[in-house]
Amino acid sequence: MELTQQGTAMPHQAAAECLSRLMGQDHFAGDPATIYTGVHDPRERLAMNARFDRALAALRDAARDGATPRTCLDLIDRHLAGFARVELDTEDAERVAECFEMAMDCLGIESSEGMLNRWLYGFDL
Repeated sequence: MELTQQGTAMPHQAAAECLSRLMGQDHFAGDPATIYTGVHDPRERLAMNARFDRALAALRDAARDGATPRTCLDLIDRHLAGFARVELDTEDAERVAECFEMAMDCLGIESSEGMLNRWLYGFDL
């Protein structure tokens, strides 16, 4: 068991299970509970879900292996780079960031240390 950035214990198995539950979902479909209308091109939506599932699988495996929060953030950064921000509209880019925030929640990591803001906006707020 490692410590999260805030010093609380995050069991590796619980993190891995949480990440596994996120896998296979259609994260880029429209969400009637919000204003997000989803990625409209079905091929692009499938590709984005596959990219995010690969990130989740890597994070799940890292969690099972006892990765530190820093290692997980490095993995997130690497996989986040696979989403071309300049090719996404604002709503889809925000959804990508939200998806990675869900993964961070599973891992017990409360801050991306500005990584998500830099990817989304080009600078840390």
